[in-house]
Amino acid sequence: EVATGMSHGRAVSVGMACEAEIAVRMGLCHKGLKERQDGLLRLFGLPTEPPKVDLGKFSFALSRDKKARKGRVRFVLPRALGWVEVREDVPLDLVLEVVGLR
Repeated sequence: EVATGMSHGRAVSVGMACEAEIAVRMGLCHKGLKERQDGLLRLFGLPTEPPKVDLGKFSFALSRDKKARKGRVRFVLPRALGWVEVREDVPLDLVLEVVGLR
């Protein structure tokens, strides 16, 4: 939201889609769950792909995220329908890859 100028709701949608992709790549949930979630978001006209963003702005926004604690970014990753896990061990390279900065 801060790095892209998107509305809060649209930024939340993109964040959910990115966190689901991270969960898939970390082996925490199956791709079908991500596809189902993305389909529902798109059904309501919400975006699921991150917009082009500057690396510096993204890094700054990520460090200021309201879920960050003691300098560590926390991610809410889906595990199954109705079940998420809050993780602080998501590799930065994976995050940058998912948002299109690597």
